[in-house]
Amino acid sequence: MSEKDFDCESCSKNLNNLFSKLNGDPLDKLKSNKSTQDYKKGHILFAEGSEAHSVFCIRSGLVKLIKKGRNNEEIVLKLLKSGDVIGQRAIIANEQYAVTAIVLQYSYICTIDKSDFLEIIKDAPGINQNIMKDFAKDNRISKEKLLSRSQESVRQRTARLLLELNIMSGGNTDNGVKLNIPVLKSEMAQMIGTTPETFSRSLSYFATRGLIKLSRKEITVLQPSAMKLMIKQY
Repeated sequence: MSEKDFDCESCSKNLNNLFSKLNGDPLDKLKSNKSTQDYKKGHILFAEGSEAHSVFCIRSGLVKLIKKGRNNEEIVLKLLKSGDVIGQRAIIANEQYAVTAIVLQYSYICTIDKSDFLEIIKDAPGINQNIMKDFAKDNRISKEKLLSRSQESVRQRTARLLLELNIMSGGNTDNGVKLNIPVLKSEMAQMIGTTPETFSRSLSYFATRGLIKLSRKEITVLQPSAMKLMIKQY
């Protein structure tokens, strides 16, 4: 990709992210102060407990957020895709990064240093509105996940996750969508708060009913509409 492909004006419009309302001087500051780099799978953007130094905007690719559990095990919390912004909450709160961000596939990511980011949001009321919306959205999603884990069956939670990954992998086609997400089934189980064994049983249940196609390394979502209906019926 050329530097033109990372023009902030076209990027923010296409990705509709935190910076999408920037214009004038704040947008010029973003363009002149951000840097763009390609990252290979496995690169750590930042580590849990480290000083928050930058904000990252995913231009293309995939990043996972993980956190250490009670027994020091790594727990996958969330997957982030093109358009998602990472690290802004720690900088705004003047705290350390609360999670570790790891690149999952070859990605292009823009970086904005802490001082530049704070300068940009100081001069741009629109971005502050987007930040508040992001905070509110994340708070809502967190509450929905807590409610899901307490009231929904594992099959429901599995279906919800597969539908989310289906969208991240490109949406619906006549032949189904192969989940092009490089995460292990054990990590998927973590994301919905269940064991790998129980998660595998849910996958087998969906496969026997023709909702997904299952192989040792791949999952293909065949009938997303039927899976949505199954969630409602439970």
